[in-house]
Amino acid sequence: MRDIPNHIQNRLDFAKDLILKSGTLAQDIRNENASDLVSEKGVQDFVTIADKAVDDLWRSAVAETFTGDCMLTEEGDLDAKSAYENADGIWVLDPIDGTSNFVADLPMWGISVAYISQGVGIIGVLYYPALDMLLWAVNGHGAYMNDTPIRVSDEA
Repeated sequence: MRDIPNHIQNRLDFAKDLILKSGTLAQDIRNENASDLVSEKGVQDFVTIADKAVDDLWRSAVAETFTGDCMLTEEGDLDAKSAYENADGIWVLDPIDGTSNFVADLPMWGISVAYISQGVGIIGVLYYPALDMLLWAVNGHGAYMNDTPIRVSDEA
């Protein structure tokens, strides 16, 4: 694997660390608030207090760590259109991907984030806390499950 440029490696390390913290936060919230976890955004469209807490965690951490970047999240709007146009890059976050499974305490839910720069997807990170599965990829540098390389099957 070719060396990942420092500014990308820094964002990858940041994303992997923060997504693990986000998973712990979400699980703790679900365990402590099981009876009062959900509010409704729309018909069959739910948001949990964990969605909001993970969203807030990422917004705060990105603003503090990468001041030139902005956020787009499922639970909030883009910081501002002008911010995106002038940003070094944009973080796209789904704080709880699989809300129904999360609420039902089923293991197939996760947190997903991508980092995009100049319209190109650079980093993707997914974490499934109940399965302790961290998936990540860097454009041009392969994909990994935990730290083991993965690839598409050769099967036709």
